[in-house]
Amino acid sequence: MIPLGRPVYNAINPPRDHENEIVKGTIGGKVYGENGQEYLLTCFHCIKNPALDYAHFRIDNTNNLVNIIDEQYMELTHFGQVIEAKRDNRVDVALIQANYPVANTIPKVGKVNDKRILTNADKGRYVLRKYGQISKYTEGTFLGISDSIGAPYGTGTAKHFFDQLIAIASTEGDFAVEGDSGAFVLSETNDVVGIIVIVDRANRVSYAIPIEEILTSFTIPLKIKHP
Repeated sequence: MIPLGRPVYNAINPPRDHENEIVKGTIGGKVYGENGQEYLLTCFHCIKNPALDYAHFRIDNTNNLVNIIDEQYMELTHFGQVIEAKRDNRVDVALIQANYPVANTIPKVGKVNDKRILTNADKGRYVLRKYGQISKYTEGTFLGISDSIGAPYGTGTAKHFFDQLIAIASTEGDFAVEGDSGAFVLSETNDVVGIIVIVDRANRVSYAIPIEEILTSFTIPLKIKHP
């Protein structure tokens, strides 16, 4: 059984960072189709073949295969395939269909309960938690819903801007770091509020895409709770 929270990356032509290291994301958690089909979520920018653009995702048995690193730090090739992906001013997300059984619990967090939609009225009310493949388990405080936030992608300097992200302050150290993109962010009652997409380590603030934006961005109807 493959644990959630493991590193994931493009199997054929993975993107690379400024030091030519393979860019990896985090397998955040599971979502379910109407008939109980299991899918996994991560960020599109972590598993996209850099030879292809963001705007025209197509199902392709070659370019959309993904690998992971398992709990023994071994590469598991062709772990799954990206079946839908989208990036715009609201989301940066990929839906993966796995070829292997995956655990239902997130390390150090447990089993996901349901989803929760945060608003600015919830500022400071919730301790938020996440488990990422680099920084592992961390806790933070909800700062509110952000205005437009930009982040560079790949080895370029151009920024992509997102609207209405969840801003999270770390309670100690960094809430998330590079490589944690895709990690589920959860409340103390294990309700999913979003997934990590941007890290501002200079200000110790991390940003997550709200879960409702993610669930409604795909053509496949999705739920956090198993039907």
